[in-house]
Amino acid sequence: MHSGPRFNITWANQTPMRASMALGVLVLLLLGPAAQALPPAKDFATSPHTGADYPMGTVELDVRFGDNVQLHYPAIEDGVKTQMAGNAQFPVVLFIPTDGEGSGDYELFSETLVARGYIVAVVDGLTSAPVDVARSLERVYEVNEGDDSVPGAIGSMDSRWAIGGHGEGAAAALEVAGSWPEDPNFDPPSGIFGLGLSDDGGLIEDGDVTEDALDLVFAEPSIGLLLTGSVDTVAPVESNVLPLLDAGMDLGLHVMTVRGANHHQWKDSTGLFDGNDGTATMSQEEQHSIAADHVVALLDLTTRGDHDGFSVAFNRPLDPSVLSDPDAYLDEDLRAAEMLRLNVTSPTNASGTAVSGTLLFEGQIGLWDGSDWFAEGRAADVMCWFEDGSS
Repeated sequence: MHSGPRFNITWANQTPMRASMALGVLVLLLLGPAAQALPPAKDFATSPHTGADYPMGTVELDVRFGDNVQLHYPAIEDGVKTQMAGNAQFPVVLFIPTDGEGSGDYELFSETLVARGYIVAVVDGLTSAPVDVARSLERVYEVNEGDDSVPGAIGSMDSRWAIGGHGEGAAAALEVAGSWPEDPNFDPPSGIFGLGLSDDGGLIEDGDVTEDALDLVFAEPSIGLLLTGSVDTVAPVESNVLPLLDAGMDLGLHVMTVRGANHHQWKDSTGLFDGNDGTATMSQEEQHSIAADHVVALLDLTTRGDHDGFSVAFNRPLDPSVLSDPDAYLDEDLRAAEMLRLNVTSPTNASGTAVSGTLLFEGQIGLWDGSDWFAEGRAADVMCWFEDGSS
């Protein structure tokens, strides 16, 4: 039986470093077989949808003691309360609007996700309370049990779900995901994304990331995708998103600043009071299409266990170690991500004193879907971060 890969870490003798090290893994680049010592694999019930785009059905759900939810779902034909497509289970995406918008303001972007086999539940108003989100989820999954809201919906929903939002709703999605309580009915969201994240004061205050934001704890795979626009003057990336990246939250973050995209085109229409935004140099359809390509890949990766989605979601079209996208400026810090089931030993020659030269690590690495990355013969890279922040 393969005992797992060995990692030789070497540095020059000029500046000795202590042997106690933090091993950081560049997501998806390692290889190795699943082993008993690894964390248990996840049971992914669905695969990415590769066929024709699904039509979108829509229904409004009343939520007891909460905001209503507009449910968009893969259907056999477009329309209100049309029959659910019956050839698969579909993960659920809960979407939180920005302040002042409601559940009916995101049909166009929802349609891009529904087309690829996702059920999108848009809540009617801004909320950052996990209890409110759980109440909305409970109502959504009642449809799965056959409450007659949607014809043919029994057993159509996967238990894995993701969370996203627009503007203040994107900030709320981070807060909800990072403060999700122990819930007997719902695990924490597997995937996290935001469109034009606009800080509501809970994450950034006076230019500094708050202690509350740094205290958020995210469940594995602990990775998020934030998309914003280069001409977004409502929530500029420099003050609303990049501070979160630089602060070292407990969440691996990839940030796409889409060239020519603005803030208000994420929602369906622009109102009289939306003139404070920059002028987009691309159509709304183009803005949604670019975002959907990456968001769908993120969802395929995190809710369906499709590790091939990593390169699309996080802009690695040619080489896993090289970021590239002609449509966006890219920033990321994935060190907090937990994309791999990892068991790495301490270096065999560690003595607790300053050392230099080579450290030998042995470990076992597997993917969350239980598959054997090593058996596929894929290439591997290891990146280590030392106590002083060097690599």
